[in-house]
Amino acid sequence: MHRLHYGRSSDGTFLPSLLKKRKEKASTFPRDAAFVTAFAAARTTPRRHHRESSMPFVPALIGRGRMSPFETPAKGSFGTLRAPLDSQASKPQGSAYDDMDAGSPMTHEALQTLGAVATEERIGAAAARRMTEVIHAVGPDLAEVELLLAESSQTGASPGTSAAAHLLGAGGKRIRPVALLLASSMYTRSSRATHELAAVAELVHGATLLHDDVIDDAPERRGQAAARTVWGNAVSVLGGDLMLTHALSRCHAVGHQAIFAHLLQTLRTLVDGEIVQLRGRTALDLRAETYFHIANAKTASLFDWATTSGARIAGAPEEHALALGRFGVHLGLAFQLVDDVIDYAGTSEVTGKALFADLREGKVTLPLVYALERDPSVAAHVEAIRAGDELAALRLGPAIVATDGCDRVRTLAESHTKSALAELAALPQSPSRDLLAAVASDLVARLH
Repeated sequence: MHRLHYGRSSDGTFLPSLLKKRKEKASTFPRDAAFVTAFAAARTTPRRHHRESSMPFVPALIGRGRMSPFETPAKGSFGTLRAPLDSQASKPQGSAYDDMDAGSPMTHEALQTLGAVATEERIGAAAARRMTEVIHAVGPDLAEVELLLAESSQTGASPGTSAAAHLLGAGGKRIRPVALLLASSMYTRSSRATHELAAVAELVHGATLLHDDVIDDAPERRGQAAARTVWGNAVSVLGGDLMLTHALSRCHAVGHQAIFAHLLQTLRTLVDGEIVQLRGRTALDLRAETYFHIANAKTASLFDWATTSGARIAGAPEEHALALGRFGVHLGLAFQLVDDVIDYAGTSEVTGKALFADLREGKVTLPLVYALERDPSVAAHVEAIRAGDELAALRLGPAIVATDGCDRVRTLAESHTKSALAELAALPQSPSRDLLAAVASDLVARLH
């Protein structure tokens, strides 16, 4: 593993010396400058929360007034790739792609960063080990996807690009790009088009997060200040819009009509789910069917697009692509259900804060829905929270756990996982298929 030494760049940010040297070569390799700016500056700057301050955390450079959040980034010569992408297209020469082979220091750094987000605290011990295995299995592909994400986050007007780079640089499990890459590799070797679509999956997901943070007034995202607290709500919204335009442009450039049409449908579904959830702010809807409508729209739909598109771009039979899409739906639902249950695994204080924020925003978890079915008195706690009583939230968590709500959701998550595995079992055996199955199984294993 290449050893890194930290130093300051010309604008004061911390950069590994390896990437600092690459930034100095920007005049020769213009694409490198964008990669270093987004990948190194955003990802490797230590993220510290200023607990002693009553203000939301702001990155140190901006907080000290050294640099304006509206500062125009260094210009690069790259642009969004719009030429049709042949499945056998080669890497562009004279760019950062040249150093992204499986054994290069830059690839090691990309994998190290990606591996760091697969922590036990985030996804559980078994899933963390499995994600590390997956990341190494598709490592070179993921490294190229990261390059495309960095390029997208630097193409456009500042500070919209800053908001995008801020989010993408904070990490994330990258489970949607991973699912797409594994689905594709079941049938053929990854191509440039595969990498583009994997980047599209993460760009769409990232855009929804930037928008969600504004809707929810969220102060943090991925362990650091949300973009809206650094640059404001308007910039966060426009940064999300920018990411969506890059996602649409990249997907269209791939030249696969069915994949592009499916993406448009998925975007409409995502918006529909957000609107239905937003209605809960004025009139809380505690019906199970409403919960599943939102979960399918906001979570499962993008997993569906990712796994279906991975198979389609690889030339898989359409029935196989649709089966992988159904796998993605079940995986997405299980993923959401597991998160719902884990919300109740912490202390009453931690759980109470999450419940208070969610219910005030009109968000409902399935354990709460099931608890109300078993114990109507739980509704009184919900109404108190909606009226602003934070202490009621501390009482609600234990009340939900006291019912069998969490157990029922756990059983349902396991059922969706079994359905996902059944879809895979009907497809040709391959190492990639086995890894997809293992990821699905290990994510649910967090509940045990």
